[in-house]
Amino acid sequence: MSAKTAPHLLYEAQEQFFRNMTATLVGSQQPLQATVQQRKLAWFGHVTKNDSLCKTVLQGTL
Repeated sequence: MSAKTAPHLLYEAQEQFFRNMTATLVGSQQPLQATVQQRKLAWFGHVTKNDSLCKTVLQGTL
């Protein structure tokens, strides 16, 4: 077994990191429509907590 140099070890660590990150991102993705709906609902809930112009416009009350 040959001694590995620092650049070689860094390259292997980067490769391992990107392999793991890619597997995590690809394996856990929700459909885009579900993600958009979840974020819209979260934003709507955030806006309707306060008494603001955004809440008035969203609810259609003047």
